[in-house]
Amino acid sequence: SGVYTDYEGTVAIDDQAVRFAGVRDAEDAGIAIIHQELNLVPELSVADNIFLGRELHPLRLDEVSMEVRAWTLLKELSARIPSVREPVASLSGGQRQTVA
Repeated sequence: SGVYTDYEGTVAIDDQAVRFAGVRDAEDAGIAIIHQELNLVPELSVADNIFLGRELHPLRLDEVSMEVRAWTLLKELSARIPSVREPVASLSGGQRQTVA
């Protein structure tokens, strides 16, 4: 399945029109797709799920940095998540959507 890069309309970041050659270009600009089907690992923590596949240090897990960054991101979203160490399985559906 290829990426469809020919589209109508304008995508703007900081009032600048941008076009993306593919998914990686969009992700590098901070844009991500959140699928309706949540792809979370219930047994892992909130922080682990947020950084799954996007670990801060790919060669080693830096749990502390991931937890601090996850907490910062959730705070920016005004998310009501009790703890980034909480397993996703213990969250409500809305909280899981926020994590995704």
